Amino acid sequence: KPKPKRKPNLFGLKRHHQHQGCSTEPKPKPKPKPTFWMRFSDLWEQFDQVCAVAAVGGNEKRYAGMWKPGDPKSSSGGPMAGHGTFQQNPQYAFALVDKAVVAVQLHVLDKRWKAGKMGGWVDGRTRKWVEARGGGPSDEAGVAHGFVLLKLNGNKPRCTVLKAEKVLGASQTVAPLRTVSGVFRLLPGRYAIVPFQGDVLESPEEFALVLTNDSVNGVQYEQEGDALPELLEADLSDDEGDVVPRLHPEPGAAPEVDYDDNHRHTLALYDEAAVLAYKVASMETQYENMRSLVERLETAANAAGVVGN
Repeated sequence: KPKPKRKPNLFGLKRHHQHQGCSTEPKPKPKPKPTFWMRFSDLWEQFDQVCAVAAVGGNEKRYAGMWKPGDPKSSSGGPMAGHGTFQQNPQYAFALVDKAVVAVQLHVLDKRWKAGKMGGWVDGRTRKWVEARGGGPSDEAGVAHGFVLLKLNGNKPRCTVLKAEKVLGASQTVAPLRTVSGVFRLLPGRYAIVPFQGDVLESPEEFALVLTNDSVNGVQYEQEGDALPELLEADLSDDEGDVVPRLHPEPGAAPEVDYDDNHRHTLALYDEAAVLAYKVASMETQYENMRSLVERLETAANAAGVVGN
């Protein structure tokens, strides 16, 4: 008798592959995780801070913001010293119901490596100018940036009058780097993170703000989306009486943070020292690149039989 015809395979697959577990092909081995190795001498030269990260729980909140010159709620007010418009910077308020450790990161575009990365004309520069850096960063790094942690009182959505008592902390550095950060141990209360630039900007510039905390009951963020809330005139009233005075000799009065205030003078020196330290580091990098270039030129000249004075 002729063999009965088998039903056609509608999917074009071999029959022993149609059922799970019937394949005779060996299963692929899992790929090993990539490992990055670095010489200790390179680690010593390229990194100045090393930290150990523990696997602990945490909550994270991200904001995509922008300094917009002229905007009443997210303008570019500059640093605390020198302009008197610091409170016009974007302010991100949050509330804690218990003790917590809050880590803050402020990210901006790293302009040190942007110039000429693709080898073409960038801001009037050519490929030769980029190659002359020897792979190092550009000295045209832009404006320094950082952030300040403020204490909010009452129900006001933002700080409208800057006083020394409200300043609880700041980023570890104020410099034109890709990221600046800071870690704070905070008690229950309302706070605000204020990112700022080292000078008042003339054109908008984007930034990213990341807040991480280990609060058991979580953090109440007063802004859910990226857009800052609309400001009501009633919420922008003077809040001089919100802060308990600690430094002023007269009871019931809180000192304004003006040019002759010790705290503001200290913060101004802090900003200037951070920017100066970065400029010194950039000069050292340029010196090393120049010395390396001179050594290569001398080697090439000796090989060509050219004797210089």
